[in-house]
Amino acid sequence: MSVPVTRCCVVGLVVGVVVRQGAAGATSKPDYQGTAVTMSMPFIAAPAALFTGLKAGDRVAFGLKVTPDALLVIALRLLQRKP
Repeated sequence: MSVPVTRCCVVGLVVGVVVRQGAAGATSKPDYQGTAVTMSMPFIAAPAALFTGLKAGDRVAFGLKVTPDALLVIALRLLQRKP
């Protein structure tokens, strides 16, 4: 019997951040080490304050929680600020 993954960690590049009343969303390009895979995915922060101060081009590591409705960013660490 397999156990569903409910949390994971991703390293990526912030493409953009959108803040709305009570919520914030960011789009990130995940960094798949050793591959040429590129894609962008939207994420929602819980709490929204996790995305405060992020800018396009910032490199981040973030923890995700899988829910039935979304992938929620539950932890975030700035790795490198865009110069």
